[in-house]
Amino acid sequence: MSERERLQALFAYNAYANRLALDTAARMSDAELDRPVGHAATRGLLQHVMESDAWLLALVRGASWQELPAFPTLAAMCQYWDGIVADMQALLAALPEADLARVISVDFGDHRLNYTVWEILMQTSQHAIHHRGELSVVMTSLGYPLPTLDIMLFFADRSGQHWPFDT
Repeated sequence: MSERERLQALFAYNAYANRLALDTAARMSDAELDRPVGHAATRGLLQHVMESDAWLLALVRGASWQELPAFPTLAAMCQYWDGIVADMQALLAALPEADLARVISVDFGDHRLNYTVWEILMQTSQHAIHHRGELSVVMTSLGYPLPTLDIMLFFADRSGQHWPFDT
């Protein structure tokens, strides 16, 4: 399996886990989506993960970045995010293996750091994993626990196997 194929599998899992979080959030009222627990609210965390995915995709494409609007509904956010997922899947399918080593400069305020395309693509998944952990705490405290997000469940499902435990 090539590095690109591994990234494709990771992105498929990421889309799956994000969709589970979005499906759980869809059961929440607007007030619950916007209720902060600790330092964050569900809608804000979801928007942040989606914006980060879009920003990192723009970096890899060499496109200019424009902040995303606040979405009036969770359904509108989901629809936009589905487009980002499709764009990322198309990018990965067409990305030459050698392009994964291409270096991209990223500005963070007054600091410029250099990363390979592979590192930037890995960041999308790792960043989402971090924030899905936060979402789990926030949403569970509001009475909407996330289903089990383990990648092993995704792999079992994708290969047609049945997970033997309750999730």
